[in-house]
Amino acid sequence: MSCSMVQRFSAPTRISGIDMDERQIRKGAVGAIREVHPFDPDAGRKLRQPTESTLRSGGTLLAVADGSRLLAAINRLEIAMIGINMRCAKLRRIGNRSVMIHGDNPRTAAAIAAASGVNDYLAEATPEDELTLIRTGPRRNGGPVMAAAEVG
Repeated sequence: MSCSMVQRFSAPTRISGIDMDERQIRKGAVGAIREVHPFDPDAGRKLRQPTESTLRSGGTLLAVADGSRLLAAINRLEIAMIGINMRCAKLRRIGNRSVMIHGDNPRTAAAIAAASGVNDYLAEATPEDELTLIRTGPRRNGGPVMAAAEVG
């Protein structure tokens, strides 16, 4: 087997993968994989129910595919930071609002936001969306600092 191309994960595509010989193996968000390599109808039906329950629980369903053949589905459950509820409650008590910026779909982001106790959330955000929100927020002083920072 020879590897002809490696596709590193990127926020805009939501996919990573590798091309080996005639095979195109991809891992990423189900919707993103489906756009590039539509699954056969049977695989699409099998994914519908797990996707709904995963989203409601605050998780993300990832697909691993070889072309249009679904190889695996992975439920990646997001876990809120320990103590975030207390921190958000403290912010509310002193008159501040908290906003969670998340790259996932709206249902997953809503579940995580509810579990975390944040006031609001932005879903399906790209790094550029995050920067725009930070720079246009009520206190713009931190924008240039955040733009230069490497925050995970």
